[in-house]
Amino acid sequence: ESQQRCLQWLDKQEAKSVVYVAFGSAGFLSGEEIREMAMALEIFGRPFLWAIRDGSATDSLPENFRSGYLPAEKGLIVSWAPQRHVLEHKSVGVFVSHCGWNSTLESAWSGVPMVGCPRVSEQNTNMWLAQEWGIGVPGVDTMMGGVGSLRSATLVNALRSVMGKVGVEESLTQVKLRKKVVELAAVARAAISPSGTSTQAFQEFVDDLLEVKC
Repeated sequence: ESQQRCLQWLDKQEAKSVVYVAFGSAGFLSGEEIREMAMALEIFGRPFLWAIRDGSATDSLPENFRSGYLPAEKGLIVSWAPQRHVLEHKSVGVFVSHCGWNSTLESAWSGVPMVGCPRVSEQNTNMWLAQEWGIGVPGVDTMMGGVGSLRSATLVNALRSVMGKVGVEESLTQVKLRKKVVELAAVARAAISPSGTSTQAFQEFVDDLLEVKC
């Protein structure tokens, strides 16, 4: 039901217009962070799909972001979203992510640029990689991330650097970012083709295992 709801809502949005926000299966947001994220989305003004994991401080959402008050054309808040399908949807223009490795790969695979908000562990490294690859920009003031790191002003600036302002001509940064992420998506698909590098490497691994067992 949640999958159908998300995809039906996305179907009604314009191409590359939606901000998708998700912090993974283990990412909780504090009340302060939820308020900062809501403020950023409000200021940015683009439609958004926000997956807030159960257990986060959803009671801290501003009233106009709560069920029954949030206009359908403004955004959709759910407790779970079918991420792979969402990222591959034509209406999604940017992914605000905690930069978990799976999310980073899914963003690259789908050709969607990232606004990275790393929280813990390797997520900081993943955000650095996204920047090095040219497919993402930081959405936090410090690469250390962590609880309390989300600030609306920083998030808005990051979103604008990726998606720009409504009615304003695209910047060179935006063009380069989208071009790079589309190129990387093509590389990823080629890698798992029958003759791709990942396919060959996996086959070599299997062959080595069989040789050891024999």
